[in-house]
Amino acid sequence: MQKLIDGYYSWLKDNTLTKQVGEYVEITTPFVDRHNDCIQFYAKLQSNGKYYITDDGYTLSDLQMSGVDITTPKRKKFLNNILLSYGVKISKDNELFISGSQDDIYIKKHFFIQAILDINNLCFTSRATVTSLFAEDVSMYLEKHDIRFLPDIQLVGKSGLPRKIDFAISKSKKSPERYLQLANVVNRQTTDNIIFSWEDLKHVRKASKMIVFLNDEKQKVNHDLVQAFTSYNIKPMLWSEREDNRNLEILVG
Repeated sequence: MQKLIDGYYSWLKDNTLTKQVGEYVEITTPFVDRHNDCIQFYAKLQSNGKYYITDDGYTLSDLQMSGVDITTPKRKKFLNNILLSYGVKISKDNELFISGSQDDIYIKKHFFIQAILDINNLCFTSRATVTSLFAEDVSMYLEKHDIRFLPDIQLVGKSGLPRKIDFAISKSKKSPERYLQLANVVNRQTTDNIIFSWEDLKHVRKASKMIVFLNDEKQKVNHDLVQAFTSYNIKPMLWSEREDNRNLEILVG
């Protein structure tokens, strides 16, 4: 398993490019957005000794160009929750930015990339038929079945990096603590991100289990992706089958 983790960091290092652009360093990562373009951001060392990282306004302007109104109450709430979770802020020019010291800038950079990936998913809420965001639907579903949970928690994995968990379900007499991740957009990158996070976490949360809800309301979920979760001891559940007694038994415990 250590080989898997080491291989990930080697891949990340080998596929991250940097270029000086004025007073900033342009950083191109191997992570891709919904256009399948590599995510880029810019960093500079300020006079106060802290690093400043910005997306130069691209993320939010791209959403707006795609017809996503980020000012609606529901999307604004979703956006603010993402920003709070990762410690990212928005400037008056709609730039996403974060700052950090030499000691924590690597974690801040990690948070910044994760925030951009999550914000990209706002694009998939642009259809008029969408009446609720997936996370809100899941929250109401858990409450409906009296499942005790905590939303939006951070856990530190073996790598030392914090991992965001969408919901943590309390342990019971029958079941250990369960972590519930949401895949609103089920694709290869989402699958890889969840699998890697669990591989990092399970070494320090040995008595826990990971579950992933796959939103199949407006997309057909690829069977190979479902199988990939199973291969890493992650329980995949289709949102359309949320009332299935077998799934409820796992969640209720």
